[in-house]
Amino acid sequence: MLSIIIQEHSEGRPFIIRMLEQIEALDLDKEVQMVTSLPYDRFLSSYNINLRDRGFPIYLTGNVQSCGSARNVGSKLSTGDTLLYLDCHTCFNNDSIAVLLQTLDRNKDSIVAPAIEVVDFPSCKPEGGIGYGVAFRFINNDSFQWTWLSPDHLDRPYPVPFVCGCAFSMKRSTYNVLARYGGFLDVHTGLSWEEEKSMRLARLGHPTLIEPRAIVGHYFKGYSKHKQWDSHSVKDNLLSKAAGFYINVFNPELYTYIDSMLKRTTGAAYERDMKRAAEAYSWLRRKLEPFANRIDENWYLRRV
Repeated sequence: MLSIIIQEHSEGRPFIIRMLEQIEALDLDKEVQMVTSLPYDRFLSSYNINLRDRGFPIYLTGNVQSCGSARNVGSKLSTGDTLLYLDCHTCFNNDSIAVLLQTLDRNKDSIVAPAIEVVDFPSCKPEGGIGYGVAFRFINNDSFQWTWLSPDHLDRPYPVPFVCGCAFSMKRSTYNVLARYGGFLDVHTGLSWEEEKSMRLARLGHPTLIEPRAIVGHYFKGYSKHKQWDSHSVKDNLLSKAAGFYINVFNPELYTYIDSMLKRTTGAAYERDMKRAAEAYSWLRRKLEPFANRIDENWYLRRV
């Protein structure tokens, strides 16, 4: 059984309708755990969407206020042995999901993410915007490496090999490892790959694989004045970045470098959020520190 966990944060009715239509077309034994930031009753009344009679069970949980929390809640409520995480503004088909899950079946202890193609809503054709992403891999199942990729290195014009930002899959046993370290970060952000720094917790024992043949579309909302401009992108969402930085960077020299740079670029907001991150996540940093020598943090020096 495949449990599909969808997070929804005021995306709009067309995104939800399209998502349910895409899931309905998947030729799989499946259930959906939809987790929304709206209260349960308000979601049903505002969106006016029939969640019944779809040919597969849909469970709705309301009033969950962050992407990380939504994934934690959906994971714990689901019953399948395979978990597929999707933002409600992604575009996919039977073939792309099949390739993703086949890759996961061959690598059962991994987190598998597709390459992401930037598409313009409401079409699913690649147009508008050039995306950049980060690919992650283990070398010989031991040392950890980050690789910065751009479309120039890829065959298609707009693929974005995100780690696992808006679409990724893992076995329940892998999520159980992540859950032992607190699960996904429960801090809000509209910048999905930033929040996915919390996926490092699973990478301590589970490699992350990018499957470029499992292309998934991401509705392009990432430039100013675009009709689907994501309001989260223009809000103060530094907390998740600061938390991810605080938890994951153990190299003292690199830590000092990034810290001083962020102080210069974001000033008081960064210092405020760094203080909050230290207060909220010091226990998690202590728990991860013994594994720090497995993580190569020099990726940051290569991109600034």
